Amino acid sequence: MPPILVHYSLTLDLTGRNDINGLIKQVLLQANLSNVTKTVEMMDSHCIIKFIVEGPETLAELQHAFKYMAKGLFSEATKAALKPLKERPNDLYIELTARPPLFGPDEESMSNTD
Repeated sequence: MPPILVHYSLTLDLTGRNDINGLIKQVLLQANLSNVTKTVEMMDSHCIIKFIVEGPETLAELQHAFKYMAKGLFSEATKAALKPLKERPNDLYIELTARPPLFGPDEESMSNTD
């Protein structure tokens, strides 16, 4: 039986960011994706990072493997995707969207100072 393939697609909203390449490198490093085979594409102000994780062969093994997944960017979405599964999928697709934090005060918080 072939392994279950977990396909991840992470969309980063980079609107208003200046150092886009530096930010993408930082996210890849922090998410531990630097050495993972992936595609990185830009669409307007969005960066889409796609990669595949080869899981075990059975659904029970997959659920067990990700049950104790370290807390991180993909952990909650992965656990939520696995929870309702009743049958073994050949492929599992997980999509996430994130907006990296903007450093420094934003305009709204500056205007609310009384």
